[in-house]
Amino acid sequence: EDEEHELVLSWSVRTGKRIMSYDRIMVYSITLKGAGVVDHTVLTPDGKFSLRLLCCTEPPLGAAPNFETSELLINGVSYFDLPRMGRDGALKVAPSLRELGGSSVGTKSKRKIIYTVGEALCPDAIERSRQEAGFEDEGV
Repeated sequence: EDEEHELVLSWSVRTGKRIMSYDRIMVYSITLKGAGVVDHTVLTPDGKFSLRLLCCTEPPLGAAPNFETSELLINGVSYFDLPRMGRDGALKVAPSLRELGGSSVGTKSKRKIIYTVGEALCPDAIERSRQEAGFEDEGV
């Protein structure tokens, strides 16, 4: 059960060619010149996991300075929201970039800061991911 797997995206921003491989087997190939977003889902061969990879070439307006231009959703849960292994070997649910960075621009603004490409492209899925991982919406 504790096997490592590899999901790789090779993306030429100049030509628009994208190749995605899972465990060194090509699972996706397309050329879309001028498109600055990748949103593709791969099912693992055993059918247990849905891996949705979201990437963009540039942060959107309202993005945080530490904006993540790529994000992996595993069965709909953001990789950033998955439990982490602590130094003591115990699994811990660590706050993600969203929880560490605050919820708005400046002190008076109510505009939401965007921390990951997932929040920009599929905010509903990311919100469900956060709720399932045990994070509460803190007025965002």
